[in-house]
Amino acid sequence: MNDYFKKFDAHFKAEMDKSQALPKGLVKGKIFQIGVADGYAYYEVVRVYKNTVRIKWRKDLSLDEYCYFGWGAGGLVDIRLIDQRVRGMDNIPMLRKE
Repeated sequence: MNDYFKKFDAHFKAEMDKSQALPKGLVKGKIFQIGVADGYAYYEVVRVYKNTVRIKWRKDLSLDEYCYFGWGAGGLVDIRLIDQRVRGMDNIPMLRKE
C-alpha cells in the first residue's frame, strides 16, 4: 500500500473514531454514509433543527469523492432521513469500540 492510501486510511479511521465517540443518535459532528454507484458518499451533521438537519459533504472520506445527487454538497434535509442513517452508523459493529 502506498503512502497516499495509508494516509487516507489513517484519516478515515480518525474521523470515524471521532464520530463514534459522540453520543449515539442525531448530534452535531456525526458522520453517516449513503450508497452511491459502487461506493459511499459521506456526510456530517452540522446542526439539528426541529424538523430538518443541516449536513455537509465530506469528500475527504471517499477516495472516489462520491456525492449523493439528492443532497449535493449539503444543506437542509428532512430529519427523518438523516436520523435513520445516523442510527444505522451507530450500530455498525466494526465502527463501535464496545
